[in-house]
Amino acid sequence: MRETKITFSKRETTDLIKAWALVSLAFAILYSPDLTSQKFLYTLLASALTAGLGFALHELAHKFVAIRFGCSASFRANMFWLWIGLAMAFFLKAIFLAPGAVIVRGVQSKRENGIISAAGPATNIILAALFMIANFFFVGAWTIILTMGAVINSWLAAFNLLPILPFDGAKVWQWNKKIYIAMMALAISLLVIQFIW
Repeated sequence: MRETKITFSKRETTDLIKAWALVSLAFAILYSPDLTSQKFLYTLLASALTAGLGFALHELAHKFVAIRFGCSASFRANMFWLWIGLAMAFFLKAIFLAPGAVIVRGVQSKRENGIISAAGPATNIILAALFMIANFFFVGAWTIILTMGAVINSWLAAFNLLPILPFDGAKVWQWNKKIYIAMMALAISLLVIQFIW
């Protein structure tokens, strides 16, 4: 019988918190480089609710779907690349993050592997759409946060769908090209809408 119980080890929980914090900090530095300003604290909170949330739910989606297929799955942070990403945001005003990955163990068919891989970007696409829809109902400071959430999650989806290993897109492409094209089209469309809206 396949195991479907979702559990988190102490290390996995710690790794998720570290990665969430550093991803949020990197985006906050990118959007508000003056670390001493009050605006930076606001931007850090906004980043945690948009980029940090998008990252965390992306990885948890991989984990939950993998476990649903009877695999063992656990997130591991990549501290080297997290610090590199943070340094790039600070010194180069650019973002390139490889915060870690969900390590999946267990026999997987091409279909299962494709669905597990698609779960992360699909989560970002859904989040981007929700942020965009919510933007119709809120004004003021919320508009900035919601726009930020839509842009970042669209970008996360499109970036992770690149059809080259180790990105999720390579496994989705190998599994089902029609689904891959539909997901990439959605991610890019949501991203473009934010810039012409």
